Amino acid sequence: LSRLTRMPNTNFMDQSTKTNSHSFRKVVYTLVHQYPSHFLALFSVTALQGIFNGLSVVTIAPIADIVLGKEHTEISKVTQYLFQITDFFQIKPTVGFIFSLFGLFLIISGLIGIGTTYLVARIKYDVLTHLSTSTMTTFFDAKFSFFNSGEIGLFLNSFQKELERIGDTFGQIVSIFVSVL
Repeated sequence: LSRLTRMPNTNFMDQSTKTNSHSFRKVVYTLVHQYPSHFLALFSVTALQGIFNGLSVVTIAPIADIVLGKEHTEISKVTQYLFQITDFFQIKPTVGFIFSLFGLFLIISGLIGIGTTYLVARIKYDVLTHLSTSTMTTFFDAKFSFFNSGEIGLFLNSFQKELERIGDTFGQIVSIFVSVL
């Protein structure tokens, strides 16, 4: 009976999750502090892309109001605000104009998305260059007995393969960081 009433020990899984979460935070913290300008640029570009994505979504309300033929008293606040802006610039707010505005916002957002992809690749490249340079410097500063104890080709090939894995991991971490923003 005691076997049936005993609950499984899930403390190990909780501890493992905490350790992984702590490790992830430590890696992100290290990357942000070693490459602050990269992450500031990435954050700025991602925020700008979010603004243009939001603007493109907001322009759907005026399109719906005009297409549905709502009276001036029934239109949404977004449409009223857009009409105030177009009145200020003396532009007639037609469906074509608003669709053009919607398309423009989508194009700008897409171009910024390309910039975001470039920044992710650039961060990955800079991190890998830094890791490769520092590790190679450590290799070449090592004593001869280190190289004499094994095959140098095996060391370098293993290093290169692990560096590729690290680069892919960093690229994925930065991509996750971007999608969270």
